[in-house]
Amino acid sequence: MGLDNVAVLWPRTGRFYEPVSADAFADFAEIAAAEDEDPVIDPDQCAWIAGGLEKFVAGHAALGDVVTFDTIAQVLRGALADARLASQQLRWLESRLDALKDEHGQPPQWHFSLLELDVLARFYQRCVERGFAVYADF
Repeated sequence: MGLDNVAVLWPRTGRFYEPVSADAFADFAEIAAAEDEDPVIDPDQCAWIAGGLEKFVAGHAALGDVVTFDTIAQVLRGALADARLASQQLRWLESRLDALKDEHGQPPQWHFSLLELDVLARFYQRCVERGFAVYADF
């Protein structure tokens, strides 16, 4: 199973989603070769991803079901506010958030459902529970 079986065009037209060609991800193969990365996310890494997503979903619940750049920033700021070296970590976060903005200072127009992240967290958690790894074949 390659990425052409995973990525689809958004939004869907009619009843079904249209798959995206694997050619749209050809540059990822170059990145993976350059970084010498293994295309497998092992169960321990799945646990780390699932835990982060679960914490994010719980932290975002008070902000509603719509996830945007601004709500992501709020959740991350809240998570770091009580951390050790909070001011240093918050400065780092602000620099990363600023780096995501375009040349006019506009943030990315992210807009998706919190349920999507919850489903993703559950997917990774199931991989952990059953000892599965996630494989992305370029």
